[in-house]
Amino acid sequence: MHKYNLKPCPFCGGIAEFKLLAPSIFESNSDTAIYVECSNCKIRTKSVEKSIDYTAKEIVAEIWNTRKNTLVNGSNGIK
Repeated sequence: MHKYNLKPCPFCGGIAEFKLLAPSIFESNSDTAIYVECSNCKIRTKSVEKSIDYTAKEIVAEIWNTRKNTLVNGSNGIK
């Protein structure tokens, strides 16, 4: 089993966790999608449906860990 390293929350520094999207009462699968959520401020990624064609955990971990660089030529870009 692969262990995915999640960066701290970019907003509050909280711990990020994988979460299963609760299925509706009409769905037969018990865990149909997964997302990453901050345990502190509850900000989250979009959910990704589980599939045999790809690893949903890998996709949401990549989404969560992607950070935009706000520095432009050594400054913060604010004038």
